[in-house]
Amino acid sequence: MKTLRHLFILHSVFLSLLLVSTDAFSHARDVIQVAPLELHKNSPFDRAYTLAPISGRTGNLEIRWPDNWPSKKPSEHLKLRIFHINDLHNKHIIEKEDGDVRFVTGLIAAHVSKARREASSKKEHVLFLSAGDDHTGAVYDELLGYSPGSFKKSLAYHAYSSAGLDAAVLGNHEFDRGTQILKQAINADANFPLLSSNLVASKNLDADDYASVLLGVINGWRVAVVGQTSSEDTKSNLADDPQLKVAPQLENMNQILTAVEGKVDVIIALTHIGYQQSGKVGDQDIAELLAKASVPAIVIGGHSHDTLHKSGINKEHIYSGVPVFQAGQWGDYIGDIQLNLRHDSKEVVISNNTVLHSLKQNSASLISFSEEFYKTSIAPIITDFDDVLNEPLGRIPDDSALTKNAILVDRYTAELAVANFITDAVMQTVNTDNEIADLAAINASSIVNGFEPGEMATFSDWYNVIPYADTLQLIELTPNQLRELIKSNAQRLVMPSEQESLDLTGFINQGFLHFSDALRYEVTYEQDRRPQATNIQFNGKPLEHYAGQTIKLLVGDYIASGNLGWRGQTIHFPNGDKVAGFDIKSLPIKPTTYKLRDSVLKNLRASHHKTIDIRKDGRIKFSRISQQAEQNK
Repeated sequence: MKTLRHLFILHSVFLSLLLVSTDAFSHARDVIQVAPLELHKNSPFDRAYTLAPISGRTGNLEIRWPDNWPSKKPSEHLKLRIFHINDLHNKHIIEKEDGDVRFVTGLIAAHVSKARREASSKKEHVLFLSAGDDHTGAVYDELLGYSPGSFKKSLAYHAYSSAGLDAAVLGNHEFDRGTQILKQAINADANFPLLSSNLVASKNLDADDYASVLLGVINGWRVAVVGQTSSEDTKSNLADDPQLKVAPQLENMNQILTAVEGKVDVIIALTHIGYQQSGKVGDQDIAELLAKASVPAIVIGGHSHDTLHKSGINKEHIYSGVPVFQAGQWGDYIGDIQLNLRHDSKEVVISNNTVLHSLKQNSASLISFSEEFYKTSIAPIITDFDDVLNEPLGRIPDDSALTKNAILVDRYTAELAVANFITDAVMQTVNTDNEIADLAAINASSIVNGFEPGEMATFSDWYNVIPYADTLQLIELTPNQLRELIKSNAQRLVMPSEQESLDLTGFINQGFLHFSDALRYEVTYEQDRRPQATNIQFNGKPLEHYAGQTIKLLVGDYIASGNLGWRGQTIHFPNGDKVAGFDIKSLPIKPTTYKLRDSVLKNLRASHHKTIDIRKDGRIKFSRISQQAEQNK
C-alpha cells in the first residue's frame, strides 16, 4: 500500500511538473520575438529591429523587447521627414509624350538623396517607405519568372535597395507569381524589411522573409512602422501556397496597438488596403482606430491609387487627428511628409511643406541624378532583356479607338475591341489541343494601356496592355447561373450619368467583365436603375436552349478568387447605388496551367498577323428604355 501511495505521489508530482512546463512552453511560444536589423548607410535609425510574424495568434500579443529598448519617452522634439511611394508596379522607365523617357526610380532616388544630404543642416531625420504593389504592371516583371527555377531578378526591390528604402509593405500584387518567387525576390534583392502584420499563414514565407512591424529608435524616439496587406484582394488560391491567409485589418491593428502601448512614441501604419473604398475597411478606419492610441500616429497607404494632399494638407483626409497619405500610382508622384513631433503631446503637427512631388518635373539636377541612377542601377540588369522587349507581334490597325485614353474609358463603359481580341485569342489557344472551355472573360481593370495606331506592336507593348500575371481558372455554370452572372455584370458598367464625375483613366473597381464572341447580349439603361442585361445569346441561341448542360467559363484567378464583388458581397457604386454581387466562389472551379497573357502572346506568334484583327463586332449592344418605348409606339 505504501508503495502504491508513493507511486501515486510521484506520478502526481510528475504530472504537475509536466503541466507547469507545458504551460510555460505554451506561454513562451506566444511571445513574439524581435531581431536586430542591419541598417543601410543612410538610415535615419540609431538602431532598429523587426518583429516576427504574428502567425495567426489571437487575443493579446506579448513582445520580447530588446534589452536596449528605451524605457522612457524622448526628452526632445523630433523633425521627421517621410518620403513615400505606392503602387509603382515596376514602372522604372516611362516614355514621355515627346518620345523621351522618364527614369522614375531614378527621380525618386534623387528626391530622397537630396533630402538626406540636407538633413543634418535642417536637423531632420529622413525616412523612405513604400506602401506596396511594387511589382506587376511592367514588362520587367518577366525577370521574376513563373517558377523558382526561372527567377532572375526583382528589379523593383533592387532599385529600392539602391535608393535607400527603409521598409515596404507587402501589397497584394507581390503574391501574383506565388510565394516561392516572392521569397526569392526578397532574399535576393531587398536590403530592407518587408512588412505585413496581418499575413498570418504561409507555407513558404517565414520570419527570415518578412516581419509584422519595424521597430526603431530615431534620436530617442521609439518608432513603430506597422505593415498591413489587403485581406480581400490578395490571391488566396496560389498553387505553391494553398494555406496562404491574410487576416482582416482592424482586429489585427488593435492587437498591435495593445502590444506596443507604452513602449513606442509614434506609430506609422504602412498599409496596402485602400482608402475610402465603399463597403471595405480602409485607411480611414485604421486612422480612426489609431486615434485611440496614446501617441501620435499617421497612415501611409496604397492600393486605391489615390492622390492625397497633392498641393498641401487637406483636412478632409485627417481622421480624429490622424492623417492619411497616399501618392497616386505608377510613378506619377513621390509623397513628402514633414512632421514636427513634440515629446509632450500626441498631436501630429504637419508642416505646410508636405506635398506630393510630381515625377514629371524638369529639374536639371534631379534629371541628371536619375539618368546616372539608371546607368548604374537599372541599365546593367535590363540590357540583355532588349531582344525580348522588342519582339514584333503584328501591326495595330489605324484606329483611334485603340489609343490608351480611348481604351481606358471604353473598358468600363462600352464594348471594347482589344478585350474582344484578348478573350477570343485565349479561347483559340486553350482549345487548340483539347476543347476545354466554352467561353472566356477578362476583367476591365486588367487592361491598363493602349497602342500606337498603325504601328508595329511589340512584346513590351502587349505586356503593358495586360500586365497582370493571371492564371486562368475554369468555372462550371448552368445556363441559369450564367444568366445571373451576366445580369450582375451589366449592373457593374459605368452609366452615362456617372461618367463625368469619375476619372475613367484610373481604376473603377466594379469588376466589369468582357467576354469572348460566343456570348452576346444587350444592355438597357433606365432612369434611376443600374444597367440591365437582356436578350442573352450563347452561340447564337437563347440560354434556355442549353438547359441541362454545363457551360465552362475561363477567367483569371483574381476574379475566380471572388474579388471585386464576385463572391456575393454587396457592391457599392460612387453614386450611392448598391447591388448584390454574383458569387463566383460558390461554383465548381478548376485550376488550369494556362496564363492569360501568355495565351494571347502564343496566339499572336502563331498567327503571324501583318495587321492584327482588333475590332468591335457588336457582342454588346446598348440602348435606352425611353428610346425603345418611343420606337414601340
